[in-house]
Amino acid sequence: MRDPERHLDESPPPMGSPSELSAIASKMMKHPKTLTHAAPDDDSSLHPGHFKRKTNKLPTPVWFGDPSAASTAASASTLAGQLTSEVHAFVAYTNTEVESAQNSVQDSITRLNATLDKKWPEAACHATCFGSFASGLWLPTSDVDVVVHGIPSTDLTSTQEVLAALLSTEPWVRHVSVVGTKVMVVKVILKHCGRRMDIAVETADTQHGLAATEIVRAAVMSIPVMRPLVLVLKTFLREKGLNNAFTGGLSSYALVLLCLHYLLHRPHNRVIASSSSSESDDGDNDVDEHDEVGTVLLGFLEYFGTIYDHRCTGITWFINPVGHLESVEYERKVRQGPLVLDDPIHPHDRGVYNVGAGAYAMARVVTALENAFYATTFHRPSRFTPTPLSQMIHWSGPVPAAAV
Repeated sequence: MRDPERHLDESPPPMGSPSELSAIASKMMKHPKTLTHAAPDDDSSLHPGHFKRKTNKLPTPVWFGDPSAASTAASASTLAGQLTSEVHAFVAYTNTEVESAQNSVQDSITRLNATLDKKWPEAACHATCFGSFASGLWLPTSDVDVVVHGIPSTDLTSTQEVLAALLSTEPWVRHVSVVGTKVMVVKVILKHCGRRMDIAVETADTQHGLAATEIVRAAVMSIPVMRPLVLVLKTFLREKGLNNAFTGGLSSYALVLLCLHYLLHRPHNRVIASSSSSESDDGDNDVDEHDEVGTVLLGFLEYFGTIYDHRCTGITWFINPVGHLESVEYERKVRQGPLVLDDPIHPHDRGVYNVGAGAYAMARVVTALENAFYATTFHRPSRFTPTPLSQMIHWSGPVPAAAV
């Protein structure tokens, strides 16, 4: 409130001596190099008065290993070329991590088989992996899906409880719990590495999982660009917390089917299908094969982030006259859920077996894909996103499984 006795023409208090003002100014300019003016001939400036942060000490993404590799990728003439180099580096880094983790996983499977043989010596019980670990799309931060065959029991619940009690006494197991999901599983945390393993007893549902694994494995083998695409998108959705079907996100199987559908219908998909046979010399493909992975990734983000309407469109599958699996989109007459994605295991039952039935957070998935598309398309290097791929995956790499 203004002082009524203060005169309107009263002069302000003195500002201090020049030496005091100089001291204040020097404190304000303690870090003079935080912001630097862009040179007029710097084509990265928006206008002559544009200020930018220095980018000469950007972090190097973990998948490059050394700054020289990052510089080589950045020298590509197109964004798709930069992304392709980065995705290949990311896949190579992931392969190294997977190879180092496979020994511990296989060792755990061997220990599990020994435990089963000790409990049921005459039943020929054995455990095998399925899901992403068996199809080649596994990430070191993911759980390992295991199915146990041949346990002599008709009561599934009691079998799971017996198996959980049996594993809780094993020295290589840190924690055991039984989760009553659609497929009841024994969740195990391994003591030596903290990795998680989901163990299910053989049922009709696990038979479905084994069949789905074969479909995915065949797709990965026939379409080379599919594996890098899925690995990047799986890591991306995991960082966004949208990779868990139990919380409304996209399951790994649903994501793979979306990728397969896109790859079967995208323009110039013959470059993808024939990349291993070099039969594509028609001369009508305007996509450089060296930019192929980056082009596919950007195309997927654009299509499912900005074009495809999951609210009124469904995806189903059929076997063509040659015997190959194909997909087709159709208009949904009835609202069957946030995502209608039929299961190719049942190609003739449209709308009956919906892989995306539980994806109630599909709107968030679409938003994340849209944001990733525009952020990557208009990428500008910063200390938070030094490279195009770091717009989707943090440059420091995925969180270790033991910390999740």
